[in-house]
Amino acid sequence: MLKLRLCLWGCKQFDRERSYLYVRENSLETNLATTCICCGDWTDDTTRVLYYDRAPFTPSTIRCCLVPCPCCGKTDPKLEVSETGCWCCCQRIVCCDRVVVMPYETFPFPCCCCSNRTAHNCFNCWACCKLSGGLAGSPKKADSFLPQPKNPWDFVAAVGQASGMPMREKIKEMASQKSFGQHSVPVQLSMKSNASAKE
Repeated sequence: MLKLRLCLWGCKQFDRERSYLYVRENSLETNLATTCICCGDWTDDTTRVLYYDRAPFTPSTIRCCLVPCPCCGKTDPKLEVSETGCWCCCQRIVCCDRVVVMPYETFPFPCCCCSNRTAHNCFNCWACCKLSGGLAGSPKKADSFLPQPKNPWDFVAAVGQASGMPMREKIKEMASQKSFGQHSVPVQLSMKSNASAKE
């Protein structure tokens, strides 16, 4: 009875062996697997197939308080790598990098002159002493993405090549020099690679 109550309260943990990301020519397949902490034989798989010509990769009407607002324009979504870290003694320290869905490059009306990317330069007082937060080039506003790949840069580059989605130059530089095709991408949750990339 106690186990049943704990399961109902959602005592779940990620299954590090069953979760995966599979990049295909026309879609992206994801599986987010969880197991119950109190009864390990119970497993739940949340599998999705995200087509590149459908949400969340296609433009949609921007929402204001969850209500579509056509006057604010449309989104221009794409996968991005968000870097979180700090600056110490003018040294850039990356603590975490993760894949996110970036809805647009510039904010919609009335903030259409503001970039949706964090900028750090000599005119920014955070440039030499930043305690924590997004680093230069990281999206200010973005949606989460699960499960996370083991190598965010390679993953975004693979999706970009398969879908034709635009990528910034840093992603191309950071990604491994390889030709990406249809392959499975090890997720960050895995303790070991459950599949290797096919050339």
